[in-house]
Amino acid sequence: MQFLIETNFTTFHFIAILATTISVFLIFYSKSLVKSSYAHKNYSLYEGFESKKMITVFSFLGLLTALLLSFLFFSFNSKQWKRPAIGSSVGKRDEIVVADRKTVPATPTTKELGTSEGKENSKKKEEDDAKRLEEARRLATEKEALAKEAARLILAATILNALTAKPPTVQKGDAYTYRSSDPNSGTEIITEKTVLSVGDEIILSTKDLRSRKAKPRTLYFDRGWNLIRTRDADGVGGYDYSPPLKYYDFPLYPGKTWRQTSTETDVKTSRVRTHELTGTVKGWEEMPVGTEKFMALRVDVETTLTNPNRTTENATDVSWYVPELRKNIRTEISSNKEGRVEKRIIQLISYSKALVK
Repeated sequence: MQFLIETNFTTFHFIAILATTISVFLIFYSKSLVKSSYAHKNYSLYEGFESKKMITVFSFLGLLTALLLSFLFFSFNSKQWKRPAIGSSVGKRDEIVVADRKTVPATPTTKELGTSEGKENSKKKEEDDAKRLEEARRLATEKEALAKEAARLILAATILNALTAKPPTVQKGDAYTYRSSDPNSGTEIITEKTVLSVGDEIILSTKDLRSRKAKPRTLYFDRGWNLIRTRDADGVGGYDYSPPLKYYDFPLYPGKTWRQTSTETDVKTSRVRTHELTGTVKGWEEMPVGTEKFMALRVDVETTLTNPNRTTENATDVSWYVPELRKNIRTEISSNKEGRVEKRIIQLISYSKALVK
């Protein structure tokens, strides 16, 4: 039986042809035998039988033999068709061997297609899950970094808000160059301010660098940069302020406020005007000077100026004071005079500090 199972397709063909040949031979042999018995008058071998029945019996036996061998051929050949080749893995269907010995790829079954699609879907799902996990980790990392940065900024703001700017240690020789511009007209003035002396008062010289005819004016401040008086180059014209205009109320710290009323007197005409000031320290901000950046305290000063004829003018002075430079690095002045709004921006563009003695 094992031999028949393992027999190939060509051998079974040979067996079928042999079986058919034998059956045909038996049919003709039976006819020949009957004729021979009649010819020699020998009836002893077939006594009780008719010649036609003998032919029928032999023919039936031959056909039965052929059918039996054919059944065995197709039965075992069908098993061999489905049975994997000897030495191959069970269930492996890489290719089918056909009669002309050529190979063709096996067509996947519906079940195999389902299994393949299932594997691909499973692999894609795993890849999608991995991507989602990676994205979640990235977002978590970014969120953590943002939280740390926010905590750092809050801590820095808390520390800065706790810092107090003390009165500056202004030194003779400190020099500052400012650009003063009018956004409406586009005009600019470059002014150099130099500290001439420091005692009970700070004496500051200021000069327009773009005008050859301009002569330096002299400004007098207290030790907290609050204006006491101004004098023109001739020493005659100018203004006196009593008490000094309080642009700063040292020590400075975020949230500090003050109020003041000061009288301005024109030294030439003796005309008097009144300044009512309200100052507020807003907080620390990072401000640039050229390519450098400094932490500065923003100070807002609201002023109402009353003229002798009782008309008023309103002005806002916003400045950024840098303790490290002992001076303000930017000032934005806006005023409203008889319905006319004016604005001027004063920006520090260079500086040089004298050594502290």
